[in-house]
Amino acid sequence: MKKLSFFLSIMFLSAAVFAQAKEVPQNVMAAFSTKYPGVEVKKWKTGTDGYTAEFSSEKKTCTAVFSNKGEWLRTENKVRWTWNLPPQVNKALKTGKYAAWYVEKIKFVETPSGKNYVLRVNNKALLPAQEINVFRETRLLYYNEDGDLLSSDKI
Repeated sequence: MKKLSFFLSIMFLSAAVFAQAKEVPQNVMAAFSTKYPGVEVKKWKTGTDGYTAEFSSEKKTCTAVFSNKGEWLRTENKVRWTWNLPPQVNKALKTGKYAAWYVEKIKFVETPSGKNYVLRVNNKALLPAQEINVFRETRLLYYNEDGDLLSSDKI
């Protein structure tokens, strides 16, 4: 009986802890509603940045990140293919230094300071098979909407 009551009390306490983790402060929810009026949040997550809202906009799955104070930090959504990039960004990618690199992932990121496209690329396709594990390099390329390469960070 002691084991059962101990187990039930642990379950109750852990459920209470998880419920508190899922609670989103009113100021964060208000900031989301102001930024995206009439949009319904599918899921809230907590993280090191603050609170992340997952929602749909224009048939795209998006994530918006807000600080604990309710400040909007950024909104991200996936871009599935390079041909879905703006023509200037696509041209810069295809004619630039990383034209032959493999594009792993593309995100459109909007922040208070501007809008960027972030591409995760690697040089795997350029290497002989025996050297892939040794010399493979992965980078994050940051392009603005005009197709200017803002930075290239090795990861």
